[in-house]
This record gives sequence, structure tokens and C-alpha cells, in this order.
Amino acid sequence: SFRNMMWNMKSDGGQQYNQQQQVSLNRRDASQALESLSRGEETARDKTLFFQLMRSLKSWPAERYRVKQHMRVFKVSFVGEAGIDGGGLYREAISEMCKEVSNPLLKILTPCPNSNNKVGRNRDTMVPSPMPPASAGSLHTRQCEALV
Repeated sequence: SFRNMMWNMKSDGGQQYNQQQQVSLNRRDASQALESLSRGEETARDKTLFFQLMRSLKSWPAERYRVKQHMRVFKVSFVGEAGIDGGGLYREAISEMCKEVSNPLLKILTPCPNSNNKVGRNRDTMVPSPMPPASAGSLHTRQCEALV
């Protein structure tokens, strides 16, 4: 696909950044945000791990995301937690963010129609939520754009 071709395209753009940027994420804030969202407090969504990362990376130039296969774009540290990111913290952050964006409370992604109707293929597929909450319209759009 075109997306995969662009992702795998060799570029020296990413090589100019020989040191990976450190991104600090606060899991405690993210956990509290999900609890607040379950109580209907929509403003808490900006404390989720996904939004924390989105906010950290939004000013980066596109070239910074072009790295060789099996390389990480950034290093992760979790606020208040000991750890050196040799890959495990990065994988943990990505895994937790994937859980967040598929969480119905955030309303970023929703199960596809095949999943809802329990028919056909790709029942495990998620699609962008078609109807974002009114208070988070532009935020929802930015979050969906960040996923792509």
C-alpha cells in the first residue's frame, strides 16, 4: 500500500536526529483521567497517555518520524517510575495507548459494523468514531489525525 511504501521509504531525514527525544508520560494522571471520563468528565481526556504523547510530539517536523525499520522514534520515561528505556518502556507505552484509543470512554475509535453485528470478516477492526462528543470535536479530529 502507499502508506507502507511511504513508511518504509529510505530517507536520511530521520538520521539528522541521531539522539532520540525523551518523552515523559504520567501513568497516574492517565489512570485518573480514565476514572474521571467514566464519571462523565470529558475535560479529563487531555491527561490520557495518548494525548500526553500527542502533545509532546506535535511540534516535531515530519522528518523526525522517518526512522529505519526496528528503530524507535522516541524514548519513554514514566513520571515517578524508575526505568531505562531499552525498548520495554516504549513497548509498554504503545501498548497502553492502544488500549486507551480503543476504550469506549475516549470515543476515538469504535468497533467496525462487522464487529457490532457479529458477521463477516475483520470483526476485531476498529474505525474512527463517527460522532465525537460535542465538547471534544476538534480534539477528536486531531486525535484521529495523530493515529494516521
